Amino acid sequence: MNVVLIVADDLMVDGFSRMPYLSSLDTVDFPNSFLCTPLCTPSRYTLLTGMYPSRHGVLGNSSNEIDHDKLLPVALSRVGVTSAIYGKLDNDFREGHHTLQGWSDTAIFESGRDYYDYTLRENGVDVGYGSTDADYSTDVLCGKAVDFVTNASEPFFCYLPVYAPHGVAEPATRHAGYFDGVTPDRRANHNEADISDKPQWLQDTYPETLTAGKVTTRDNRRRDGWECLLALDEGIEDIITALTNRGILDETVIIFMGDNGESFMEHRIIGKAHPYEEAIFADVRVLWPGVAGRTDTSLVSSIDIAPTVAKALGARLLRAPDGMDLGPLVRQEVSNWRTDIVIEHITDTALDCPTFTALRTADAKLVSYYDGTQESYDLSADPYELANLGANSTLAARLALMETGGPLPETFTA
Repeated sequence: MNVVLIVADDLMVDGFSRMPYLSSLDTVDFPNSFLCTPLCTPSRYTLLTGMYPSRHGVLGNSSNEIDHDKLLPVALSRVGVTSAIYGKLDNDFREGHHTLQGWSDTAIFESGRDYYDYTLRENGVDVGYGSTDADYSTDVLCGKAVDFVTNASEPFFCYLPVYAPHGVAEPATRHAGYFDGVTPDRRANHNEADISDKPQWLQDTYPETLTAGKVTTRDNRRRDGWECLLALDEGIEDIITALTNRGILDETVIIFMGDNGESFMEHRIIGKAHPYEEAIFADVRVLWPGVAGRTDTSLVSSIDIAPTVAKALGARLLRAPDGMDLGPLVRQEVSNWRTDIVIEHITDTALDCPTFTALRTADAKLVSYYDGTQESYDLSADPYELANLGANSTLAARLALMETGGPLPETFTA
């Protein structure tokens, strides 16, 4: 078996649905898939460990405190798997801050990540890219992935964490304007009129509804983001064509997801790193050999990705993960699955939302902030989190039990 893991950066809730080729694939889709933390760098190291950030140690975007000799590619290398990474390892990659291990081929964004005019660290050598159409980063990275899956010895693991649709989204020239005139869908919590029931941090950050000008700006940013994803969509088609031409598509697991979400004015919020659905949604989709596509509403977490990759490739992670192998779930070989997951966020000084842990079940959510404040939602009746029900002793007891039992320390310092 081979595995390809494709990760979009700051994926909006409707991002994958705007990618026609990906949408046409016979994938197993997990609409209840979530990130264990809504922030780029901690989330990315969870993908390579299967651990919560409070266990793997990377808590903020600028942290480099991670043992690379314990990451997924090292475990894979021990059983003869060839591994490659093309794209964004974390938010602050610099040679010397990281001692990469286990990768057979690398092309990693240096600290300056972008669509044009960026530098990739390619197998220890800095390679600069310019501003021509041929330099468009998604195309460059996808091209490297195509070459790898075409030529790499089997079994292999290809990790493709592209930059799209992050930041000031800049689509490839050929896609610019593709979604002009398309009005984004308005979720019921869009630019929420009354947030008096929400925690104080949100009321302080967004004391008034957003102006019409800001709404227009964010709508344009969303369309640009969709257009950025079209290059990734084409790259996915090229990768699958390469696997097909080599005759190994039916021997390859392909996982698609986002590293964290992004809010487009839901609850007035612009950005991420908060506990609401738009920031924690992962949109995990899996193409698994011999498995017909379907929608599976089981609760899936980003902590499950590394165990899934390791198991599919016959490896054992070097540190016990918090997550579980998705393979049996995808193949419908299990009758019981988890009933709740934990989300955590340890405050990054650049962000407004304070430290929290949260419990997400199939139909409810509790958020417990570091200062003791709680908010909760009945997601079956209120999927857009419009009515904060406040403290919930039942969910709080379950969260405390899960924290004491393993994934989170009993106390931590922001």
